[in-house]
Amino acid sequence: MRAVRERPGAWRPAAGCAALLLSTVAAYVPAIQAAFVWDDDEYVTDNPALRDPDGLRRIWLEPGATPQYYPLVFTTFWVEQRLWGLNPTGYHVVNILLHAAASTLVWRLLQRWRVPGAFFAAAVFALHPVHVESVAWITERKNVLSGVFYLLALHAWCLFRPLDGDASGSRMAWLLSLAAFAAALLSKSVTCSLPAAILLLTWWRRGRLRFRDFWPLIPMFALGLAAAGVTVLVERRHVGAVGAEFDLTIIERTLIAGRAVWFYLWKLIYPAELVFIYPRWAIDASQAWQYAFPAAVIAVCYLLWRHRDQLGRGPLTAWLYFTGTLTPALGFFNVWPMVFSFVADHFQYLASLGPIVLVSSGLAMAATRLPLSAARAARLGGSLVLALLGVCSYQRAHDFRDGPTLWRSVLAANPDSQIANANLGFHLQQSGQAEIAIEHYRRALRTAPLDVAAINNLLIACRQAGRMDDARAIYEQAVELAPDNEQAWFQLALTYDALGRPADASAAYQRALAARPNMAAARVNLAALQLRMGDAETARSQLERAITIDPGLAEAHVQLAVVLRVLGRMDDALQSYETAVRLRPADVSLRMMYGDALRDAGRPARAVEQYRAGLHRQPDSIELLTRLAWLLATHPDDAVRDGPEAVRLARRAVELTRGQAPMQLDALAAALAETGDFGEATRLAEQLTVLARRSGNPALIAAVEGRLREYRAGRPARDPAP
Repeated sequence: MRAVRERPGAWRPAAGCAALLLSTVAAYVPAIQAAFVWDDDEYVTDNPALRDPDGLRRIWLEPGATPQYYPLVFTTFWVEQRLWGLNPTGYHVVNILLHAAASTLVWRLLQRWRVPGAFFAAAVFALHPVHVESVAWITERKNVLSGVFYLLALHAWCLFRPLDGDASGSRMAWLLSLAAFAAALLSKSVTCSLPAAILLLTWWRRGRLRFRDFWPLIPMFALGLAAAGVTVLVERRHVGAVGAEFDLTIIERTLIAGRAVWFYLWKLIYPAELVFIYPRWAIDASQAWQYAFPAAVIAVCYLLWRHRDQLGRGPLTAWLYFTGTLTPALGFFNVWPMVFSFVADHFQYLASLGPIVLVSSGLAMAATRLPLSAARAARLGGSLVLALLGVCSYQRAHDFRDGPTLWRSVLAANPDSQIANANLGFHLQQSGQAEIAIEHYRRALRTAPLDVAAINNLLIACRQAGRMDDARAIYEQAVELAPDNEQAWFQLALTYDALGRPADASAAYQRALAARPNMAAARVNLAALQLRMGDAETARSQLERAITIDPGLAEAHVQLAVVLRVLGRMDDALQSYETAVRLRPADVSLRMMYGDALRDAGRPARAVEQYRAGLHRQPDSIELLTRLAWLLATHPDDAVRDGPEAVRLARRAVELTRGQAPMQLDALAAALAETGDFGEATRLAEQLTVLARRSGNPALIAAVEGRLREYRAGRPARDPAP
């Protein structure tokens, strides 16, 4: 990275920017057509903060409102949801444009510092396949957005204080640099290394550091430390970077870091077999060979420092920038992806600039010493390298086409990946391929026997495939491995319940509660089981305990209402239903249950309110249409009945059932009789009588024949609860 003058034929800015933009877009065409993958749902499609009109306030002021506290990233997502909704193309295009902008900023910085091969280095950065993960994965907006602000901060800093001079620029340039750095931190806190990088680059350009080089950076260091602290806290409290997988000693973390440095460098040199989830290394501090990795990192630092006069300061600067920028992701701090792997391609997005610029500038300087014909061949070779990198990125981007494609690409290189097997199983299950999904869930559970999500999904898949005994065997094995794991017992109880083994299910729920007494969901399910077994009082006590533990658990209030109805405590049941509806106002089936209870309690006007509220949210609910039509057509209270509306509702229910469902035809006949159209009501009732006799249901036959006699006599039906 020795400074030399730019050759007269250097790229013009507009042409260079256009070339970087077009080549980047061309390399990422497959990503433009890609769908959302993996945790894009948590970040974008299923993120309530992005749908909420109050979302911007929550994004900035509630750290737990988003998966990570990177408010600038989620602000861009919030804006994009209002521009193109949940069309993934828009999000992908923004990522690609941000990466192209970052590459252009790299080029202009290197030009400013008169680094040879500046454009080639920027093009390598733009097209290198190791960066596909950062660009084609929408969630990694964090990398490309923070990268742009990081490089803008560096540009502004050079306006404030050129790295190779002592003069200071305007205070405005310093403020712009500080603001851009803050924006970078609010996009991804790994950019906290920028002030240290500025000092390193200043030393590279001038060969020395002075006190006056440090003091303007003090606010940057303070911001960086604060952002890093917030991220560490969020990773532990909200993301879940805690547990046995993170219980590593400082020696083990050093072994991970040393190995990771060489892993990332090798992927830059030879970007083949790139994988979204790499195998997690087995770290063993008793194995001497594992110490070779960190020892080699230190040895390179020492040799480059000792021979800096012969080699120049560039190689040491590039090495220290590479390792220093990687430091937040080397395993010294807990980050959630460490559960699956200690390395990921997107971790070296900015760090890769060190080796890329060093090699590019070295090749450029070597080319200047070649004869003209050889120099032309070298330039052709450089063009071929860029073309090859672009083709590799193009091919790699195909892996992000959709979820199944991504997880299959992982399993091709890492067949034991727990997360890949679990997620591919989920996609297969969603597409109706339950049998194949079960096999992938089995593989996932071989690696992580207590993966609750995989166990839950396996239970559903086994139900779909009619293989509940297989699920039972897996859960029984899980509780043997972890007899105090409440989730394993809980899932085993669900399986026993589905298999029709209530006694075993009850015992399993009890074991789950013994391990975790405040497990409200287990108490709710156990209470439902106890009610079916005829023990309503015990069920009531269980549900009241669950509500004490979690007053906001709507299902507990619903189940308590059901139990109280069985016990004949209707007023208390209605109060429980009302609480449940307040907690879950959008639940149509819950409103229907509450309406039924109000109707049976002799409160028809309030029942009508609940039925109508449900229909407002789900206008074509056949059950609600029928219930409300029947109530409006047959209730004894004149103030409740509304024949014309009952006819309208009942006709819609008959249309939705194509005139083949007796209950809806019965409701229409009753509604017509209420309006005085006894002829049509009689005709429908006669048709219903035939259908009822075919069903062989004595109660239905008697009810339909009784109403037929009423219609023939010119009297409407009066039966609010058929």
